[in-house]
Amino acid sequence: SSEDDEESEESDDENEVDELDELEEDEGLMRWGSSLYGGDTADLEIGQEVADAEEEEALGEKIRRRQLEALDASDFALEGEEEQDPKHIMMDDGLYGEMLTALNGGTISNKKKKNLTSNKSLLVYLRSAVAQIHKLAPLLDTAAKLKDDHLRPARLVAVLKQQLLLSICLNLGFTSLLSSQDKDPAEHPVVARLASLRQRLHGLDSLEHLEQVFSAPVKLYKATPKAQYSSSEEIRDEDKNNHVLASPTMSKEVSSDEDMDSEEEDAAFEMMPINSTAEKLDAKLMKQARRATRPAPSSIQLTGETDVNAGYFDDEDEDEDEDEDLDVDAQIMQEWRGGQYRDCPAESMWWSHDESVFGGYTGCVAENRLLPCGQDGYDSDAMLEGKNTYLWTGSECVETGTTVENRTFWIMWGLPADTSRLMELTGLNPVVKFPLLRQSYPAYSFQGVDSIGGADDLDAIPSMKSWLEYIDAWTADELEDYGIIMDEGAEQGMVWAIGGKMLEFAQLSCTRQFYLFMEAPAYGYSTSSAARFANLYSSRFLDDCPEDTPDEVSISVVGWLPGTDLPVRTGGDGNEYTVEDVNVNSPWIETLVFPENPSGVLKITRAQDSNRRVCDGVYLYPMFFSDGEIPKEKLPECSTWAFSATKIYSAMVRTGFLMYNLEPETNGDAMKTIAGSQVSLTYGDYSEWSWWGHMQINDILMAKPYTDETSWVGAYTTIQQAKWTAITEGFDGCPYVEITNPFSGAYAWFRMLDPYLGLHDGVSENTFFAMVIGSRNPTYSWGFRGADPADYYGEGYGTYDFIRMQLFRSQFVYEEVGRRASIACNGGAVEGYLSGEEWAAMMTDSRRRLSELTVESAADIISTHAPRLSKDQVNHHANLWMHSKKVHDNIEASCAPSYETSCLFAQTGRREPDLFVPAN
Repeated sequence: SSEDDEESEESDDENEVDELDELEEDEGLMRWGSSLYGGDTADLEIGQEVADAEEEEALGEKIRRRQLEALDASDFALEGEEEQDPKHIMMDDGLYGEMLTALNGGTISNKKKKNLTSNKSLLVYLRSAVAQIHKLAPLLDTAAKLKDDHLRPARLVAVLKQQLLLSICLNLGFTSLLSSQDKDPAEHPVVARLASLRQRLHGLDSLEHLEQVFSAPVKLYKATPKAQYSSSEEIRDEDKNNHVLASPTMSKEVSSDEDMDSEEEDAAFEMMPINSTAEKLDAKLMKQARRATRPAPSSIQLTGETDVNAGYFDDEDEDEDEDEDLDVDAQIMQEWRGGQYRDCPAESMWWSHDESVFGGYTGCVAENRLLPCGQDGYDSDAMLEGKNTYLWTGSECVETGTTVENRTFWIMWGLPADTSRLMELTGLNPVVKFPLLRQSYPAYSFQGVDSIGGADDLDAIPSMKSWLEYIDAWTADELEDYGIIMDEGAEQGMVWAIGGKMLEFAQLSCTRQFYLFMEAPAYGYSTSSAARFANLYSSRFLDDCPEDTPDEVSISVVGWLPGTDLPVRTGGDGNEYTVEDVNVNSPWIETLVFPENPSGVLKITRAQDSNRRVCDGVYLYPMFFSDGEIPKEKLPECSTWAFSATKIYSAMVRTGFLMYNLEPETNGDAMKTIAGSQVSLTYGDYSEWSWWGHMQINDILMAKPYTDETSWVGAYTTIQQAKWTAITEGFDGCPYVEITNPFSGAYAWFRMLDPYLGLHDGVSENTFFAMVIGSRNPTYSWGFRGADPADYYGEGYGTYDFIRMQLFRSQFVYEEVGRRASIACNGGAVEGYLSGEEWAAMMTDSRRRLSELTVESAADIISTHAPRLSKDQVNHHANLWMHSKKVHDNIEASCAPSYETSCLFAQTGRREPDLFVPAN
């Protein structure tokens, strides 16, 4: 009762008075004045001469130093507390954690350790603690006025938290004193004391919860957690220079009043931000306390020994596991500085290297190659006289002065780099978890395992279908006609599919030479690998064939452009066929990407038999279509579809799936045979982390309707639209090039305009983009697969008059490219680069020269037509030009005529650096 509580509180007060009386009786403890100043405390009250006061002050300082030197570990231990070794204290993240790690000799560079333990840094920690104390003050005032029984635990938590923060302040001040006297705090027991205090505080770190509990009426928010090292209400975001601070966004406001019913109360409580394990446990305990003090519904009859909570709280607790998963994700992301806790620039991430790698550097690194210093993912070692944004000296990062404005961007291959912007727009903490549950070897349904008896991938199959239904590509009923094979990406799936079709048709006919029909321009798969996979089962090929029938299958690529005659090839029966012919002996297999890479075109199928068509769905996502929706009515019917998490989640995650039509049965049998041959110990068995992880990825991506702008797909659509807007506006009305597929596809497909056609023969990278715009993009000449562009685009067009620009780098890259394009396309010149007319004159001059170009002769041509450029700038462009010619020659020598992507990667480089144009 309230009377009992009042008596209890009075008893507590009396106990506290008794303790004070006992302390006063202890002369040694209470005579602080004489022990410090050598005088009576009355002197301080009645006043004294200044000279006397200064003399006493000097004496007091001398005494204090002697007392300080005499201190040992026991002077800092709590009563009954054993001495702790600071090196064995568990450190947490954040300001205190970094400081304590530095103090106790943890793995932090000497320079960083010195900075973290300097008086300047200690002052930051001290201010942080004081700020929290000030924040607690109004809560304590409010708490003192509230007499609700269920708030007593919260009041005690607030008071205890205040006392712990005050102790931390005192100990931080002492640590600062040691540091100012050039004494190593790590050698003093104060480190263990600070760690102990911080651990205790960590368990009470629920300030946001206390604010909500003490507020009535309240407004509860689901807020984006602040960046871990932010000391204000600001979190780090990035513009094109990656150094802008922006306020965190609040979403989904929930109003509450004093009449809120229990369900609304719980729902509101669930929306409180949970940012650490301690807070999660705190919230759980407080939730239980709220429920325990809530009256049971009157409809529940409580009799005898019936459990009060039976049948009442059980249902409400069913969702606790999901809530805990979300909290764990936030905790993991906080530890790894990811998700909502990212504070590294775009195209970079937080990482901690081993001591043997970059000297154990810890901090922001490039997403590609994990280079130190927080530079974007395309910086690398100096190449062709390029520079990094930062110079890593071996111990520190030094800015070089290079900026976005003088960078030649590598925009060659589709390496996704939108992580930072996606985290900002979605507010997610995407984490995939792999607890150790078993130690056996995997067994999959496509390996001949009897699915009735169980197989490892059976749960993954409905998850993949749910994803396809989620993005409105197929309905659940339509997906009943398809089977699923889990793999490691669309590229692998397509090679399996092509090999599977050859195996299927070689078992049904005497055809051994097959042809891959591609509407140009088209992406290239490893057809040699596909044939090798099929030939593993050559003993299954139809044997009732003429004696001159080859024992193995082979395949060639044939490009075709609309408006021209369909190519004709001979089948195993000696008859000629086009891709449209429906005959078991036909040698044709049709492939297409939807939408196409690189043109973004939604191609019209040519094969009349859909069982001869294999389709690539690596870009089959709403954000790659102009209106943010998949045009289902144009979706082709295919015998197989290959999908991947690469272009929707992360290319670092090697997971995908091959979907095959169940009819005819020979199609599925062939696909499972090829897949089973590759998923083996010889080739590296398929990890459960791939299919299990893909399921979790689907759950993350499908958390909200994709039409919601804060969903993963919705956010990605926003990002892609912004990139398209930047480049379409920049190149609008450009006299040199035009975009053929605005807002359609995953790539911008440019074509040169008359009279600038035919100036690029013999280069792998378009020189207009490299020297005028500052963007390294492929000509994609190999993508025509033998077809002549003039037959479709008009007279004068050749295979080198086209440019592909992937749209997977961070948004700031395309904003900068658009800015430069608007300058160059309107007669100007970007600083350090050629103007459009200077470039045209240079290329025309180079074509007249009879001798082979060298770096020296290329530099001479450039300086002749762009004399305003410095010598260093001229050499930069000349080196890049000749590098492009060399790469082109290597491609033609090594990759023709099939131009498989793996070969192109080997010649062009898979991840080349951004280059920096020297200052004038």
